[in-house]
Parts: sequence; C-alpha cells; structure tokens
Amino acid sequence: MPHAGPPSAWHAHPTAALPAVQRGAGSLPVLLLILLGLLLYLLHSHQALIAQTRSVARLAQGAAAFEAAEAGLAWTLAQLNRPGDPQGRARDRLLVWPDRDGGASSVLPRHAAAAVACTQDDDTPGGWACHWSVNETQAAAPPEPSASADSPRSRPAWLMQLVPGPLAETLPPHRNTLTLKVTGCSHATSACGMAREEWAEAAVTPDARRHLRLTLALLGDLVLPPDAALSAGAQVSLGPGSRVVQGEPGSGAMAIEAGGNVNLSPDSRVITAPGRHHDDAVRHTQAGLQDPAPRWWRHFRASASLMRRLPSLRHVACPDGGCGAAELAQALVDGNRAVWLDGALRLDGGSWGDAERPLLLVVDGPVRLTGAVQAVGWLLADALDWRSDDPPGLPRGRWQGAISTWGDARLIGPVDLVHRPSVLARMRGGVGTWTALPGSWRDHGP
Repeated sequence: MPHAGPPSAWHAHPTAALPAVQRGAGSLPVLLLILLGLLLYLLHSHQALIAQTRSVARLAQGAAAFEAAEAGLAWTLAQLNRPGDPQGRARDRLLVWPDRDGGASSVLPRHAAAAVACTQDDDTPGGWACHWSVNETQAAAPPEPSASADSPRSRPAWLMQLVPGPLAETLPPHRNTLTLKVTGCSHATSACGMAREEWAEAAVTPDARRHLRLTLALLGDLVLPPDAALSAGAQVSLGPGSRVVQGEPGSGAMAIEAGGNVNLSPDSRVITAPGRHHDDAVRHTQAGLQDPAPRWWRHFRASASLMRRLPSLRHVACPDGGCGAAELAQALVDGNRAVWLDGALRLDGGSWGDAERPLLLVVDGPVRLTGAVQAVGWLLADALDWRSDDPPGLPRGRWQGAISTWGDARLIGPVDLVHRPSVLARMRGGVGTWTALPGSWRDHGP
C-alpha cells in the first residue's frame, strides 16, 4: 500500500523527533573522559617536574658539599705546611709529638674531635671564615655567615679532623702518618657537624654532606739529628779561647767529626761527657762526611734539591753582599723557625731561636759569625768562620744544638758550641712537609 504523506517525510533522521535537550548527550561522557585524561597527564607532568627539580637541587647541594670538602682538604694541607702564622703555626696548634725528647718521633693529633670548622665568606681573606676548637675534646662548629651573605643557607661549610695513622685500606700502620677527615656541607647550619641520628632530636634540617678521607705523610722531616756538636766535610780548626762541648750526659754523642783534619789550638778546649775519653769525642778524616748527598739523606731521608723545594721552609734570596741580621729576622717573623738562605750569611751578635722553638738554618753559602752570637738550633752551611774579639768578662758567644758544614769550619775566640740532643729532638715535626699519599684519597659519600 502506498505511503501517505509527502515523499520527503519517508527519509527523515531518526533523532529529528527527539527533544532539543537530549541532542549531543552521547558526546558528554567522551568529553569528560578526555578532560580527565588531560588532568591526569598534567598531574603526572607536574609531579615529574617537581621530582626533577628536587633531583637537580639535591645534585647542586651535593656538588656544593663535595667542593666544600675538597676545599677543606686543600686548606688543611696549606695550613700544615705554612712556614709561619701571626696566631701561631697551624702545625703546632693541631699536632703534638709526645716523645720528641725520647725515642722515635710519632705524631699525634692534638684534638679528639673536629679541630677546625669553616664557612665560605667573601669578606674574609682567603674566602673562608674559620673557628678553631676551644679545647682538645670539644668539636668546632662552622661560624655564622657575615651580614653581607645572602642567607645562612646559601653558604657551604666544612669541618676537619685529624686522626693518627693511615687509612686501614691504603697502608699498614706507619709512624708519622695521619688521616685527614673532612666533612663538607652544602649549608652552614648546626646540622653540618651532627650525626644523622641527632638531626631529629635537635630539630634541625638536614643538608647535603660529603665525607672525604686522605692519608698524609711527613716528607723531609728531621729523622736523625746530628750526633756531633760540629760536623764538617773538610777541615776543623779551633782557635784560642774556643770550646766545643760534647753535650748532655748519657747522650753518647761526639764533640767533633770531620772529613779532614781537626786542628786544636793549645788554648782551645773539647769538653767531653763525664766518663768518656777525649779521643772518642773527636774523629777526623771520616770519608763519609766528604760528600753532602748521603749526609742529607741520613738526616732528612731526602735530597738537598727536594729539601730546597719544601714549602715548610721559608726561602730567602740573599742580595749580592749576602744576608745579614735584617734578612734573617724578616724570615723568622710570624713564628717561622725553618729558613733556607740562598747566599752567604753574616751575623754580628744577636740572639736567634730558643729551647722551645729551635731554629733550623740552612745557608747555601758560607757563614761568618762575629762576636757573642747567641743561638739555639741547627746550622747547615757551606763553611763556617766564627770569630770573637771580645775581652774576658763579657758574655761568650754560644750556639746550642749543632753546626754542620760541607766544607771547613773555624772557631776563634771566646765562643762555645754545645751539643744539645734534647733541643735537636724538638725540631722533629717542624721541618718537613705534609703531603698526600698517592692513592689514599677516599670518598665515603654523604
């Protein structure tokens, strides 16, 4: 039967008759799902961005802590090898030799905890403001940054501690070795020197830290002091009025040893220790003294060229006429007591060194002493000429310790050379240079 109505009505859309409010309802869930997916994607991207930002911040803080620890290693080595300091040598403030007056030297740290703590500070010379431990058991704490710093948390810091002996995994126990421990911190806060278990109890914010270790050994130190008051590679001459004293009883030392002849004036005296024969205190034509090289090695376990380069000795280039009292006094400022002079030396009287801080004086040239020179320590020189014309009744010239020459040595007039083994033993640890043992650097992580 034919359809009723116009033909256009036969092909009308099925939804054409639906109400207007129901049209497009099927697209809404799809749109919501798309929006939900976009939201989840944004949340994930934001979370990844936050994680990456935190990771970069941790890496930056870790790098700052590592660089601070490296700076602490370099600072400590530089201070240990600094010839002098107005506030006292760091070597004397950090280390102690309990058996200097006895047998073999064995260095020990003076502090049982962190001895020095430093904070980066651009207003301080050297770039680090440092606090030293107030006693030998209390640990030092990093100082607060200066007022010009951006914020306390923007300044890295480090703490330093010395312990006796080398790292167990690098070297067996050995005398005159130390382990340098440095903790670098990304921020100068109180948490820097705390153990991790103390952070929560102290309610402090932990920061990035790095623990570095390094084994130090003493190079070019006085290993074997001279066993004679006067040692000469060539000839020794004692003129009228001069005296060489063997030294302290029981030391077993000699008074004079020479690579050549020993000429004694009738008015000179060689005073031996009680119970020792005069012939045992004076030895001449000793072939082993004629070559300086083995003598350097015997005393310092180092060559003269190596000793010359040690930063722990203050080097002075003498003018054409040689050095005098002014140049020597300038070299001994700030508590320095080890000097290498390139050139001749002439001293007319004066007092140099003392029993607590004996002087090591190396002269790459001849030495001429005039008058009542008073000195405590050890003189090493190419040659020695010590003359005094002072009349009787005036103080005599007096050198306590030892004198060694590669050539001739001559003493004339009222002058005394006294061998003091206990004074020479105090020079141990004050001459050599602390150096890092190759392969001993260790990074113990955060």
